[in-house]
Amino acid sequence: MSGRNKYDLAYHFIFGTKRKAPVLDDESLLSLQLLFSIKAKELGGELITSGGHKDHVHLLIMAKLRTHLGVDLNLPLSEFQ
Repeated sequence: MSGRNKYDLAYHFIFGTKRKAPVLDDESLLSLQLLFSIKAKELGGELITSGGHKDHVHLLIMAKLRTHLGVDLNLPLSEFQ
């Protein structure tokens, strides 16, 4: 075989609020979507879709096989408290 196969990984992350407190509203979910999108790009990935409810957020991030997403996200979550 002369060519190389190309692989991407899809990561499904779920982040929950402390003690499942219902503190997320539509505005905070949009802000989190923007923050996660920026961080995914910084790490070499792409936020494909996100969604959530009052107590958690779902993210689908696509990344190349060699992309390492296991890092501290360092998000300023204090603005959502």
